Amino acid sequence: MAKAKTSNIKSKKAKVTLFRISLTSKNYIIIGLGIISDYKSVIIFDGNKSVDGFVPTVLSPILLVAGYCVAIPFGILYKR
Repeated sequence: MAKAKTSNIKSKKAKVTLFRISLTSKNYIIIGLGIISDYKSVIIFDGNKSVDGFVPTVLSPILLVAGYCVAIPFGILYKR
């Protein structure tokens, strides 16, 4: 009878690294400030019945961009 050869092949386990986001209380505060900035800018924009003026045409879009594009991503990516 012929013996079957068993090979000692070491299986190489792939290194699996998971992408983890660990948010601390500072992260949540920064994200909260971004959400508050967005909320206030919508209230400012909608509160003024006039479309003309500095507040609804300039200040409100600046606050929206600051909230959505600066504060919220910074709060998510901030690491100590």
